[in-house]
Amino acid sequence: MKIVKIKGSLGNQMFGYAFALALAEKTDEEVKLDLTDAGENPALKKMNISLGEASPNQIKKLGELHGGKLPGPLKIFARAFDRKYYCEESCAYKSIDTISGKSYFDGSWQSPKYFEGLEDVLRLEFTPDDELSASTVELIEKIKSENAVFVGVRRGDYVTDKKLSSFYGVQDAEYYENAMRYIFERTDMPVFYVMTNDREWAEDNISAPDFDGKIRFIDVSPSDGGLDEMMLMAACRHAVIPSSAFYFWGAWLAGGKGGDKIVVAPRKWFADGTPDDVVPESLGWVKM
Repeated sequence: MKIVKIKGSLGNQMFGYAFALALAEKTDEEVKLDLTDAGENPALKKMNISLGEASPNQIKKLGELHGGKLPGPLKIFARAFDRKYYCEESCAYKSIDTISGKSYFDGSWQSPKYFEGLEDVLRLEFTPDDELSASTVELIEKIKSENAVFVGVRRGDYVTDKKLSSFYGVQDAEYYENAMRYIFERTDMPVFYVMTNDREWAEDNISAPDFDGKIRFIDVSPSDGGLDEMMLMAACRHAVIPSSAFYFWGAWLAGGKGGDKIVVAPRKWFADGTPDDVVPESLGWVKM
């Protein structure tokens, strides 16, 4: 048996799950999820996922091996000598074949290369296992009737937290105007749905004469852990995204399997230059 640590909010959880599913497929072994760092009620559990959750005893059995209760420096030392534990070494893709002998996996796994070939399975599993709110269902139907483009604007902690800001960076108004214009010039009558955690900034900065009457700002309740917003994004045909795992998955799910989808993403996913394999240019995503 192998265990994959799932952590963070919904977008990060989905990357972790996609890696876990790929690990199970690649090794033909049972893979379970360690959800202890994914919050009290992980949004991932509200999806139709097939992999099970590891029990406290199973986590403890492997967790004790990698110094889970030790202070930081000692924990790093313990992990260095643990042949069963694997901590992701960088944000770039690493072949599963080279780490398949490990038993416990801790990382962010933010590369679509991990789950190549599993797209159909993930699209089925990354759906809600219960009914969405009536207002969300109604809005999804409206979005599907239009040539909808979601525009993800992530600010909040990306602005107030200096560490996050220096690592991810924050996309400015010029980025959004250029990205939206790129899609506007290549699609028929697009309608832009702006989804953001800073509506005031978005309303003040995301506008252009060409887009009058074609921009709608969406208020989404955070109480569901982002699931409703994820399904709204998935209903769109195209996307403009910031450097965010959450909006990555919205764009990945958007447009179904159609080949005419346009996704615009930041040229540099990590502002500090950290190597990455996040944006799948093989799918035609445009870096800007």
